[in-house]
Amino acid sequence: MSLSKLAFVSVFILFFALAFSSVTPGLAQSSGENAANSLNKAEGSIDSAYQTVLDLKSLGGNVNDSIAQLNEAAGFLAKAQVAYRLGEFDDAFRLANLCYDISNRVKVGTENSLLQAAAEQSSKAFITITGSIVGFVVSGLCSFWLWRVFQRRYNARILRMKPEVASNES
Repeated sequence: MSLSKLAFVSVFILFFALAFSSVTPGLAQSSGENAANSLNKAEGSIDSAYQTVLDLKSLGGNVNDSIAQLNEAAGFLAKAQVAYRLGEFDDAFRLANLCYDISNRVKVGTENSLLQAAAEQSSKAFITITGSIVGFVVSGLCSFWLWRVFQRRYNARILRMKPEVASNES
């Protein structure tokens, strides 16, 4: 081989060696960024799921199963954060995605329960308001009827009396 061909092959091999050596840290950084993004996404998902669970609890819904699942998701999130700090980005990514999946499932289920609880509370409020209005009207009508009955009896008693004229002389 000629010297120019050998120099060309050497430069070519050196170029690819440098290119691949710069890709590896780039991939690790990309893996770290993916893990960080997954952690942020999981934290946001668990926050919003917890908020919907609080909303359901305020409406009087049963949240025991949802809380248990959120605790499991929070455990995965804690493990993912530890793995991320240790530089185990693949484990952090996997655990963060598990946390996201569980908390997202809890959020969807809780939102459905929240809609049902809101509908039940709305129907209870409608029944309460309607019952109050009907009770008020019935109470008013009964009061008016009783007043009319007592007024008639009073007038009849007055008319049955025979007033006598008395003198005012002393």
